[in-house]
Amino acid sequence: MAKQVSKKEATFFLLKTESGQQISARELQAVVTGAVPELIRAEHKSRGGVHSLRYDTTGLAKLTEYLAVPLTREAFAALLAELYLSVRKLTGMRFEERNILLRPNLIYIRPETLALRFIYVPVQMYNSGFTPRELYAALARNIKFSAPGDEELARRLGEIVGRGINLSLFDLEEFIKSLSAPESGGTVVCEKCGRDNAASARFCVECGATLGAPRAPAAPPPAPVSAPPAPAQDETERAATAPFIRLARTGAKMQLQKETVSVGKSRSADFPITDNPSVSRIHAKISVRGGQYSITDCGSTNGTKVNGVTLQPNAEYGLLPGAKIIVANEELDFY
Repeated sequence: MAKQVSKKEATFFLLKTESGQQISARELQAVVTGAVPELIRAEHKSRGGVHSLRYDTTGLAKLTEYLAVPLTREAFAALLAELYLSVRKLTGMRFEERNILLRPNLIYIRPETLALRFIYVPVQMYNSGFTPRELYAALARNIKFSAPGDEELARRLGEIVGRGINLSLFDLEEFIKSLSAPESGGTVVCEKCGRDNAASARFCVECGATLGAPRAPAAPPPAPVSAPPAPAQDETERAATAPFIRLARTGAKMQLQKETVSVGKSRSADFPITDNPSVSRIHAKISVRGGQYSITDCGSTNGTKVNGVTLQPNAEYGLLPGAKIIVANEELDFY
């Protein structure tokens, strides 16, 4: 049994298991402690073999409500990347895909940041009955665009998720990248992980490594990889299309209007986090060249992660809209 309820200014999603259904202890702990940012935190009670979970959805909007408003191409690209990367991160952390409620009316979003939040049911052998493929198909059917001609993007997404017996993650990844930068023909193989990427890509969609760079040795850490300078982007154009970073703990955000933005506890950093001693003075830098964004850990003490992957110091890693960045113990949203 599941239902949405409101109490004063708070909203909750309530779910009760059937008698005798078993709970996964590891997954339950992640849900009740809020240890995984993508999962909505829940309170758990058990009585007579029946488990009750109350998910706190206060301050969140349903994805269907967000989709009721026509989107720009950029907002569509950010949303699609956020959906893909979030589900991929959760399954990479050994959360069962079938336990994630993926119907659009059961996915939640923070409208101010575009951060998606999911309901995870920590019940053994649970099946939500809705797959990522069905989610992308529903998105293709229901998306509305603010600019004439962008409806073609929904048609292309529908074609990708509708072809073949299984969903092609490679085709989906390439489509997401094509939304922000036109692709040229052919592919390039990542020398670090062996993944095929579009020829126009500067960073591997699988591991984030700079394409064309030699395989990183175990030690010492790889040096930053230089790339040919790209034509300068008009400042007005960059200001209109530049993404944001947002500090999850405080809500502070900044639009990335410079070619390089530094993050650190120093007051001279472009995006300062001055109240956390775990953050290094200049902890990391986010850069843009040719319309593609990357992040570099600047030899920080406590490290940097992107979507759960620890970055090697002084090496560039690609950023897609929707990426989750951890500097020391602070979470940043890139959107």
